Amino acid sequence: MYDTSIHLALDLTPREAFQRGMTRGGVRSHCTIAYDETFRFFSLPTTAKGTAKVEPGRGVKVNHLYYWSEEFRPATIEHTQLPIRYDPFNIGIAHAFVGGHWVQCISEYYLQFKGRSERELLLATAELRKQMRNHDKEVSITGKRLAEFLASAEAHEALLIQRLQDAEAQDVLAQMGGYPGAVPKEQKKRFDGADPAKSPAPQQEQGEKETDVYAGLEIYEEYQ
Repeated sequence: MYDTSIHLALDLTPREAFQRGMTRGGVRSHCTIAYDETFRFFSLPTTAKGTAKVEPGRGVKVNHLYYWSEEFRPATIEHTQLPIRYDPFNIGIAHAFVGGHWVQCISEYYLQFKGRSERELLLATAELRKQMRNHDKEVSITGKRLAEFLASAEAHEALLIQRLQDAEAQDVLAQMGGYPGAVPKEQKKRFDGADPAKSPAPQQEQGEKETDVYAGLEIYEEYQ
């Protein structure tokens, strides 16, 4: 193993080098960064732009999908650019910084997208584009088409391997003490804070069980 093999640059094993450093400098627990929900939340990725525009009645668009929160209803919020974050292991939810706090946003066709990873979405998008090219069609990729494709038997074989890989990755995060993305208990949740860099991440009350309040809801067609 790496930590028990002699390192040429150190002339000792990495484990021995670490133990010597701990002996000289101490544990320094005050410098430790806890791998908790707050750390995980602020480690979530954003888009290349870092913000998304609030479209009236639809919300913010992230990776072909629209995400909605009741915080987007005021006219003063519409057409503004908001900082956003999304969970790469659960594209059913995203987060937007509105009015000094983070709010949780729900994707369109939530029942189809909840628990699916960003990688699955990329594979589904690539497969849809391939099918369109084969039929000489130029059709834009929408949330409705992606949801229908993910729900179809045709997508099962193409995405099964990726789902297994995502499950393994989440197991690794759990062993590290992280918290994989969870299905939201409410349609929105506020996270108080002064700015995106300092506002706290969403917290779940101790002993509270997560329930899917969206299970069984009818899936409506795409908003026009």
